[in-house]
Amino acid sequence: NGRLEVDCIIDEGGKIFPIEIKSSTTVASDFFHGINQWNVMAGVPPKNSYIIYGGSLKQERSVGNIVGWKDAGTLVSDIIKES
Repeated sequence: NGRLEVDCIIDEGGKIFPIEIKSSTTVASDFFHGINQWNVMAGVPPKNSYIIYGGSLKQERSVGNIVGWKDAGTLVSDIIKES
């Protein structure tokens, strides 16, 4: 459709943290496609990006961070602590 969007944006201390939410229990590389385009447009480094998904893996990758749905509840407080 040509539109660019992310599911959630946290603005903390002048830093932007985009979040995409995916229902799949398996991480796929295309999860990062939209959020990476958004990061380029907004000038946000990949380390500030998060994908919440239906699995349990928690991992830092060069294209962003992966967080399982069970850890999603503490994600905002974790971001605030790191800022």
